[in-house]
Amino acid sequence: MQEEYSFFLSEIEYTTNNSTNTFSNLTLKKGDTLKYDNSLFEVEQIDLTSKRVLLKNKMGLKTEPRVLGALNKETKFVLDYFGFKEPEFLNDVKVQIKNMNYNKEYFEKVFSTKRMERYFNSNTDEKRAITHYCCNIELAESFYPCLSIFEVSLRNALSRELQTMTGREDWYAIFSNTPGLTNLNRYITQASKQITGRHEIITPSKIVAELTLGFWVSLLNSEYEKILWKHIRRAFPYMPKSERKRKNVSAPLNMIRAFRNRVFHNESICWNLERVTAIHQEIVTVMGWINDGLPKWIESLDRFEHTKQNIINKMNWD
Repeated sequence: MQEEYSFFLSEIEYTTNNSTNTFSNLTLKKGDTLKYDNSLFEVEQIDLTSKRVLLKNKMGLKTEPRVLGALNKETKFVLDYFGFKEPEFLNDVKVQIKNMNYNKEYFEKVFSTKRMERYFNSNTDEKRAITHYCCNIELAESFYPCLSIFEVSLRNALSRELQTMTGREDWYAIFSNTPGLTNLNRYITQASKQITGRHEIITPSKIVAELTLGFWVSLLNSEYEKILWKHIRRAFPYMPKSERKRKNVSAPLNMIRAFRNRVFHNESICWNLERVTAIHQEIVTVMGWINDGLPKWIESLDRFEHTKQNIINKMNWD
């Protein structure tokens, strides 16, 4: 059976059976010839998976492949199989400010004078101040993977240990009747209202997902140490035993929570990159306490270091 491929490209001239035709939607067979920009190309191979026509010769166009994110395993396999170099990462596909009338007046009007004040006062010129503001957005964006993985893994680990402690999936149900834990019930009440407000049925998994990071971090407060710590410390099995004390877990969790809130509440974080780098490392470290495989796994998703270096280059920071 002869391989065929439907090829979509406007005004392509192709030759088959000694006749030449021009179509915008055509069917090619192996051995047919394409004519593009007065050059002939023989169809060398039909890739039925990606449905791309591989041509024997390059078309002579000055283009280079780029990717906008990490390559998955399937794509890497195909590139290796056909002997192609992995495309470079492109991170600046965005509107260029220099080509738009986005000036100080515009930014102060849209984002408020107070919000932009620090940027314009701290930079030598208007363009640099606007670039700095954009860098803050990019830096905040780069934190989403590690903050997301940190929060989800933390709540699941703590929920698992609370289930073990209480012997029930709805472990939170004991709070209202347990001396010393009644203060925590307000979080459960709020989460329940959020769920019923969406006309959904309350389930343990929905409660766990609805509870705020503030709730999970508060479980490690000193007031709950005698009741909870001996149970929930098992949520951090990969933390060195000599260091596995409540305050040594509570302190970084509270710091991460405060930073997470700054990021998700669109506050400024792009000033002291050394401090931000230390926070990023702390997040990764805590994830490693929960599961020792997480720091390695997140590497393919984490763009922090790449983004940080781009910001240093854009702002000419040493």
